Amino acid sequence: MLTFLLFIILFFFNPATILGQAEIPPESIIIKFKDGTVEAAKQKVFSQTQTTRTGFVSSININTATFTGDLNETVNTLNSYSEVEYAEPDYIRTLSFTPNDPQYGSQYFLKLIKADKAWDLTHGSSTVYVADVDTGISPNHPDLIGKIAKTKNYSTDEIMNDFKCPHGTAVAGVFGAATNNSVGVASVGFDTQIIAAKLQNVVTPQGCGVATSALSAAIHWVVDNGASVINLSIGGYKPSQTEQEAVDYATNKGTLVVAAAGNENTDKITYPANYTDVLSVAATDKSDGRAGFSNYGSWVDIAAPGVDILTTFYDYSMPQGKKNTYISADGTSLSSPIVAGVATLVKAKNPNLTNTQISNILCQTADKIGGTGEYWRCGRVNAYAAVLAAGGGGEPTPNPTPTSTPSATDLIVKIRFQGIDVAANSQLIILNIYQNGAQKITVTQETSSNSDGTYDVRLTNPQDTLIPGTVAIKIKGPSHLRRSVTSIIYTGPGTTIDLTQNENQILLAGDTTNDNKITIEDLSNISRYYTDFSVAVDNNDTSMKSADITKNGFITIQDLALASINWSDLAIKGDE
Repeated sequence: MLTFLLFIILFFFNPATILGQAEIPPESIIIKFKDGTVEAAKQKVFSQTQTTRTGFVSSININTATFTGDLNETVNTLNSYSEVEYAEPDYIRTLSFTPNDPQYGSQYFLKLIKADKAWDLTHGSSTVYVADVDTGISPNHPDLIGKIAKTKNYSTDEIMNDFKCPHGTAVAGVFGAATNNSVGVASVGFDTQIIAAKLQNVVTPQGCGVATSALSAAIHWVVDNGASVINLSIGGYKPSQTEQEAVDYATNKGTLVVAAAGNENTDKITYPANYTDVLSVAATDKSDGRAGFSNYGSWVDIAAPGVDILTTFYDYSMPQGKKNTYISADGTSLSSPIVAGVATLVKAKNPNLTNTQISNILCQTADKIGGTGEYWRCGRVNAYAAVLAAGGGGEPTPNPTPTSTPSATDLIVKIRFQGIDVAANSQLIILNIYQNGAQKITVTQETSSNSDGTYDVRLTNPQDTLIPGTVAIKIKGPSHLRRSVTSIIYTGPGTTIDLTQNENQILLAGDTTNDNKITIEDLSNISRYYTDFSVAVDNNDTSMKSADITKNGFITIQDLALASINWSDLAIKGDE
């Protein structure tokens, strides 16, 4: 039996059909025992919890097991054992890919993202590897022959082809098809080489899936085999510790992970796209608008074309000799490899860049199309601008200066909210900047938190309205009082103003009614929802969301305590 499965959205040959990321019940559990646990102790745990071990992934030291009874109860029971480091379902991730036309089509997206101009600066490099961790790949496709450097088969199938769940070959063609070879299509990555890891294809009535356990093991393998970039065109709505640890392993080894945001037209967060250090990708259409099926929100980093993307395809329904073909398709599964392909061009242009620097360059050079700041954070990827930022025009520069954060034209204001000291949900922050007694900048920005709970408000081209010198800043966030900070030194574009270190600059918690004061009404608002130790927030209830002071998605005693501590009079007001 398979463990926590990653559900993959398979395409249908119906142009109007776009599947969402439906939940598929996990069939197995991942169990990670603490180091030093002897086999007899493990068997005792299996026996007492009525679980049966079905596999052991030695590269990441996890066991997979089937279960009887209720999944959540079994997981909770397993986590109560002292021998268990953690247990979790082996989730199913969806494939974010929906073909809409099996005929030849135009590769408009290459010109839209200016890949053709980027190729004037670099053709990529055969020493830069991009990983296709997916349902398999057709090694005999005429546009992929000679482009696949290494393969590993994690499935029980004898061949690498994605014949059960045709998806991986289409994804690989976007970033890695042979280019300028007088055959078929071109790829964004041009000369980049592919490392392919085929995961077990799990076919269900809802679609295809792959197991979290196998995905995590495959991430380790492609990293250990030299992948500079990993593309994950899969997703699901529940996070996995095993998966996050695999992503952390990749990041710490210098590999950039790129993942599709999903195809359900929702702002609901998906994984692996939302893990720390993963570059998440939404889909746009031919007119640079958000594709109607694409997921969106402040948690999404960047966008790329995802409609009518012509790519390689392995059609298992065709007779022998005609299975390797091409198809035009929709989906964030095809947007993600476009961004991954651009990342390989950047890496080829300047091999000294780190994964973080590449991610920053892709974000900072993206075109600020409509929807930027609402549907995604950075804009739509621009290959030419990204390659220029990596090392300038013309031939590669030996030692280019990488773009850093903030960029040369940005101002970042770093903010801390009382009660938030770990990664939290995004917030709608209002920030005003004053200089020489006049209000110069007003921005309302939905901003994601950093891993330490701080928030960065990024202002582009502040030199248009500010001059180096002293400024004053006013900040207001939901559930927190307004804070005014004076005598701040602005040194020009590229400045970071850090307001997180001084206690007098932290925004005080408790303003759930968003009227810039803490009253008994705020305490009543929280008490109304705090009916148990931890109550999940209904995101459709604006009042309930405001009562979540710590922005962790739950109403807890901490929310009530923070407001109570600050309410020491009839009404405590924030700064004007």
